[in-house]
Amino acid sequence: MVIATPSSIQPIWNELHAEVTWLHWRWRIYQQLFGKSPERIAFLNESAATFFGMLQNVLLDDVQLGLSKLGDPSQTGKHRNLTLAALTESLAGVNELPFTAQLRSALATYQSKSASVRDRRNKRIAHLDFDTSIQRASPGLRAPSRQEIDEALNALRKFMNVVAARFGNTQILYEASAPDGGGEALLLLLKGGIRHRELYQDDGEWLADLQKSRHFPV
Repeated sequence: MVIATPSSIQPIWNELHAEVTWLHWRWRIYQQLFGKSPERIAFLNESAATFFGMLQNVLLDDVQLGLSKLGDPSQTGKHRNLTLAALTESLAGVNELPFTAQLRSALATYQSKSASVRDRRNKRIAHLDFDTSIQRASPGLRAPSRQEIDEALNALRKFMNVVAARFGNTQILYEASAPDGGGEALLLLLKGGIRHRELYQDDGEWLADLQKSRHFPV
């Protein structure tokens, strides 16, 4: 969806819009795989427990990294950051006080909703904080929850849609989009593989038939 902001700001919007879109897609894949039901988790464990256990942690950390980066300040030392704060500061030049106030309020809400995520990024995901690592029993760094991630993403969407409403007279349904070949596509292939295996009395027969496929070995 094209949102026509002032020309000097358009590259910032375009990049942030892409980041937000991909972030929602990654979270959708996480939910498809690990957020549906205990039966789905059991199925993934039956298929490849170690791999999917690692993938769950990697995806969850990756989504939190994405949320954290977007909430960073517009500048760190001498280096500029492409963040929501950078977009807010750039749009202040539009000189529309109600719009600017609404955008700053949405930014503050997002930073509040993603505060725990950034804390985990700083102490565990992107950095290995000494006290946090050694004192694992300490309650200071709580584990993430799907509700927390959903609330941060909801605040992120509201921020982006303040801009979309002002410059495009529209709302972007980031949460409704989904990538092709996501978690559901993988699950379908896994189910087909397990069903194929069930048709043979032993693994030797199953592997022999599998090797006849033009896709084996990959």
